[in-house]
Formats: sequence, structure tokens, C-alpha cells
Amino acid sequence: MQKKSLMMMALFIGLALVFTGCAGGVTGFLPSSGEGLLPGDVVSVELTNLNGEPVRELGPAEVEAIVAALNQAKEDESPYIMMIAGYTMTITLTEGEIRLTSYGSETNVVATFVTGENTTTKHLVCPQIAQILTEDLGK
Repeated sequence: MQKKSLMMMALFIGLALVFTGCAGGVTGFLPSSGEGLLPGDVVSVELTNLNGEPVRELGPAEVEAIVAALNQAKEDESPYIMMIAGYTMTITLTEGEIRLTSYGSETNVVATFVTGENTTTKHLVCPQIAQILTEDLGK
């Protein structure tokens, strides 16, 4: 019952369509302009459920795959429903943070890039990360 009420709450809170601009991957956002993200830029990666509880540890190979997937991600200009379904991934960097949120898509995620005082949210096509964030949906 609690799971159903959380999903309903997420649905009601997030019934807004969000539109984004156009760019590619994390290039130009982190860690410095014109460069992609490097595994050495990552301090930690945390995968949490809707309650903010840790789900599982991510190994070094998974972290490298996540960095590669982010660097290859393409921005999607299409609208998306702003609700949470699945897990949230927080990537803490030496100079910022990336929060990746699932809205149930098997291919897309919402990425929030935080560097200092600047916050930018992008809708990304990144099936590798979308799969991790939705791996237990429907169970």
C-alpha cells in the first residue's frame, strides 16, 4: 500500500511537462568547458530508492560505464512528465554533482548538473543509465 501511495504522490506532484534546449551529453557542463567527464572526476555514486534509501553499491566497472554513457548521451528536446519512477542516482564529483532521475522511460533520464551556484537540468537519451534506474520496476 505504501508503494502505491508513493507512486500516486509522485504522479500528482509531477503532472507538469518540461521542455529543454539542445546540446550533447555532459560536454560543456562538467568538469570544465569543452571536456567530457572522466572517471577520476567521480568521488562517489549513490543509487537510492524513492524513500532516499541506498539500493546497492556500484562497482568501479559500473562507474566507468556510467561515465562513458553520460559522455555519449544526447540531449532530447521532447517534453517529459516530471515524476519520479524508479531509482535516483547521485554522482558526486570533485567539482559538483549530477543527479539522474528516472521517470519510467527505458531510454531517457533527467539529469541535473550542479556546479557551485549553477544548476542546469537536461533531458538525456541515455539507455544504459535508464536501465539501471528502472531495473526493479514492476517487481
